[in-house]
Amino acid sequence: MTTGKEPGSLGARRQRILRTTIGLVATRGADNVRLRDVAEASGVSIGTLQHYFTTRDALLQEAFRQHSDSVVADIAATVAALDGSPWERADALFHSIRDSPRLKQRSIVLLEWAAASTRDPLLRKLIAEVYAEWRLPLQQAVEDGTARGLMRPRIPIDDLVPTVLALIDGFEMALAIGVQGTDRLTIYRRLVMTTRVLLGMDDAGETPPEPPGPTPDDAGA
Repeated sequence: MTTGKEPGSLGARRQRILRTTIGLVATRGADNVRLRDVAEASGVSIGTLQHYFTTRDALLQEAFRQHSDSVVADIAATVAALDGSPWERADALFHSIRDSPRLKQRSIVLLEWAAASTRDPLLRKLIAEVYAEWRLPLQQAVEDGTARGLMRPRIPIDDLVPTVLALIDGFEMALAIGVQGTDRLTIYRRLVMTTRVLLGMDDAGETPPEPPGPTPDDAGA
């Protein structure tokens, strides 16, 4: 793997290779991605590909790292834009799922990434960082809402937040494997409904959000 800054054209080529790799992971599975496949799909020679990534493992590690960086950047951008009520801040994270045009691909990549991480300590570290980035803003919103009396969690916050994150994982897995009736709007609705019940906001507290408008289904994403 190369290090340091690269000329613009070389850097763009490297990014194209990484994006192509993630696309192939989503369509074929990580175990079925070969260097030759990536080279052909990226429009480069094997020699050029190996200039950047000497092994298949190095390529997959860097592709997943780039993917994790993009996911974390999206989360950070969402959080940075939040200055509303505690519920609005929590709901904004759910919006990042509802409004993602490539949620199905992201879900498939996460599934492949999790499987690959069972055999790779670096990938486990990267996926743990993504989980931490998801957990922090939700934890802060719930703690703030509880302190202000706007939320009345029915279970301890340290149990509630991981439970909501596990729900997200489960819904994304269902989307990845094509469970009938699973789409972005359905996932969003169920997340909001369940989280508000856990937060004691189903019969009191802040006004529930308005239902979102029609959004294209993720079946072909």
